[in-house]
Amino acid sequence: MQSTAAGTDVGIKTKTAKVTDKEFASEVLQHYGITIEFDGQSLKENHFCFMGLPDKSEDRVQAYKKKLPDVTIWVENVKEEDVQGQYDFMKAQGCNEAQYSRYALRILFLEEQQHLRLGGERWVSYSTVELVWRPKREWAPPPILDGTYPRRYDWDYRTDVTYWVSSEAFEPKFRNIISTLTSEVHQRGICPYLTIEFKKDDLKYEVAQCQVAIAAAMSLFNRYRLKCLTLEATGQQWSNEDKSQMRHYGITFTGSKWTIWCIQPKRTQKWDGCTMEAIYHDDCCRSLGVSRLICFINDIHYWGLAVHGQSCMDDLLALYKAGLEAREQKEEEAIDVSVLDLSLAE
Repeated sequence: MQSTAAGTDVGIKTKTAKVTDKEFASEVLQHYGITIEFDGQSLKENHFCFMGLPDKSEDRVQAYKKKLPDVTIWVENVKEEDVQGQYDFMKAQGCNEAQYSRYALRILFLEEQQHLRLGGERWVSYSTVELVWRPKREWAPPPILDGTYPRRYDWDYRTDVTYWVSSEAFEPKFRNIISTLTSEVHQRGICPYLTIEFKKDDLKYEVAQCQVAIAAAMSLFNRYRLKCLTLEATGQQWSNEDKSQMRHYGITFTGSKWTIWCIQPKRTQKWDGCTMEAIYHDDCCRSLGVSRLICFINDIHYWGLAVHGQSCMDDLLALYKAGLEAREQKEEEAIDVSVLDLSLAE
């Protein structure tokens, strides 16, 4: 019987894989080199490599506000006992996923004020809720790495919450061409840095992991592609700073329990998949769990804009400049040839 490129027999229809499938990790993720490590290394000291910032979360937020004065999504002035009490109540009442996510979006995962017209050169984030974002030329899925053909998966990007770098950071005249260099959602967000998934309880914990793994791998792969294109266009090599910056963060919630994930490429010289590593987990039914989560959220936002965002901007501008120089060189060469042709004709 004839075999198709999808690895199935002609005439037999194979269902498209879904993240809710029990074997999704083995049937899809592993073929793309996506590895989930829950028992990975514990959070390293100065994980974000921030230097010269205060140790206390409250003081750090003030430092962040000075460096990023337009950002309004810092989690501050929140009473830990109030958050803990609300999660205790939702757990006791058996609240559903929508109630958990609604509360978190109101208190912890805030949104920048949006306007119809983009502002000028403001470093802010752009957040999306329950976004469906499908593959296209500037938003490509990672390649299959093991030479096999896994179950078909459409790489629909479906996330509860995603934070992106806002294109408001760029000069107005540059915004019109951003979408030709990288994917831009709603003509606002580029280069996502944080993905969040909510579930009611531990029964769907693996589903939340897989959803974050898919979104993070796609986000990271496209960030990696942008870096590779920039290095190729400028003739530069990977630096240690480039390698350190290649990250995406995820947060999974199952009820009141949360886990912070750091997703990084397995290597940078060639895409070989990525590792999604749990770096910390706790519970919002504990006061300490609330305070640690708030600290993480603020740190990730600062990293996403001041480190990741700045790096993305540098790459996009360098890639655009290199493209302009290449076109100018071709035009000059065309002029030189035409002049030569005229001289030979005489």
